[in-house]
Amino acid sequence: MAGSPALKIHNPNGVYIASCKFIEDAAALVALNGEGSKIKLHGRVVYTEGVDGSAADSYDAVGRVIDQKIREASK
Repeated sequence: MAGSPALKIHNPNGVYIASCKFIEDAAALVALNGEGSKIKLHGRVVYTEGVDGSAADSYDAVGRVIDQKIREASK
């Protein structure tokens, strides 16, 4: 049986709203929930809407930001 998706999405008030397997899905949810929404990976914030960019502008850009933060954290 597969585990829970690793990406956790929180609204601007910090309330957990969803888990996603794919970055593009997570990006869509933070775009819908607006500035201050966050994507977390294993408890660490890897994207904040309005701080790291605008997910509505580019889901691919969200993926690049997340990838960069993961790389930086692993150094």
